[in-house]
Amino acid sequence: MPCTELSLLEDTRFNYFVNEVFPRLRVSMSGRTMIFIPSYFNYVRVRNYFNQEEIPFCSCSEYVLLLVWFVISRRTMRSPCACDAG
Repeated sequence: MPCTELSLLEDTRFNYFVNEVFPRLRVSMSGRTMIFIPSYFNYVRVRNYFNQEEIPFCSCSEYVLLLVWFVISRRTMRSPCACDAG
């Protein structure tokens, strides 16, 4: 993946993923493939590309995990507990 300027690195990396990596990956995908994207900004770019191309996907991030934890903990906090009786 040749890149002559640092300012073009993100675009070069994204284009390489879209044009070289993902087409080969898509052919071999059985519906259970995980793609790790370390940067949130790159994730948003890939997510937007998948949405634009109508490629089905689900995402898991620290935000989603925190949201699930928050919902579960709120549910637990609302449930009656033995120490509240009496």
